[in-house]
Amino acid sequence: FKLCSNISIVPEEMAPEYVISGSVAPGYEPVKEMFKKNFENGTEEHSQLCAYVKGEKVVDLWGTVDKTRNQIN
Repeated sequence: FKLCSNISIVPEEMAPEYVISGSVAPGYEPVKEMFKKNFENGTEEHSQLCAYVKGEKVVDLWGTVDKTRNQIN
């Protein structure tokens, strides 16, 4: 089971699929993990995150939920 929409638990096979793309600089992997967790627990549906440190891009991530996965036609 996975937490979905912060208030209900649904079987994992019914949880929304998500796609995360982008990159993080070495040492910033925990940022990517937290970004991913926000999709897993349903707090994000579409998101972008870009961060610079001293002029260097260290985080460049984006993600979205595939809302068509479990639609009943």
